[in-house]
Amino acid sequence: MPAVDMHIHTVHCGHAAADMTVENIVRRAEQVGLQQIAIAEHVWIYNHLSKLDPLVREFDRIEPSIKVYLGVEVDVDPCYTDGRLSEPIPSKFRPLVVSTHAFPDSLLMWYEDIRVSKRTRRRLLNNWFAWVTAAVRRNDADVLAHPGVLISREGPEVRFEGEILDRFAEFFAVMRDHGVAFELNEHVKRKFLSPEQRDSYYNLPALAVELGVKLSIGSDSHKLEQVGDFDWISNIAQQAGVKPSDFSIYDGPGLVKTPNC
Repeated sequence: MPAVDMHIHTVHCGHAAADMTVENIVRRAEQVGLQQIAIAEHVWIYNHLSKLDPLVREFDRIEPSIKVYLGVEVDVDPCYTDGRLSEPIPSKFRPLVVSTHAFPDSLLMWYEDIRVSKRTRRRLLNNWFAWVTAAVRRNDADVLAHPGVLISREGPEVRFEGEILDRFAEFFAVMRDHGVAFELNEHVKRKFLSPEQRDSYYNLPALAVELGVKLSIGSDSHKLEQVGDFDWISNIAQQAGVKPSDFSIYDGPGLVKTPNC
């Protein structure tokens, strides 16, 4: 896989280690041999964007020997079903990594037990697909963070097989047409999926690349030792039969530092 890590969090997110400063992250990335990284801090809710101001100041001070972007991970607003983001993101913050951590038109968050009736599971699943499809069409996103993780949490689908792949095939066609990459996310193995889901997850990136969707790589690090850790997604990529040409490395505009600049 490319030597990049395009999804890293900092202490400013409020739930990362205290030493996750921009400077420390860059030095760790250099140490483990990465060539490019992106800080993609959370914007969960309205008026949360101002929390990135300290990051911009830290970013301005670094002198990296690798390429470093200051992007953002922004949630699709669960209070609406039209795919709008929780906060409009200025174009300087790129790559734009779009996430879903709560079900649309619902009070259910990713970390809650959502063991519900079959009818409710179906409604949640239908709403999620319509919602993220609208988000991809509406916003100028670069990456979809940890695809499928929310709907795997405790209920809507047990394995990534059969009908669920048919639903994703329709969604992946929209992602492809809008140039949105599928994120291979290392954090998925640690927190979100059951053994049955982990065993079948490779079907999602395999289907994505078959349909022409490019892949992005992210550790979703919240600790320094997680930066550049890709053991699980390396295996997923191998199971999925991924080729080097299937990856997309962000190379667009935004707040970026390059060596000696």
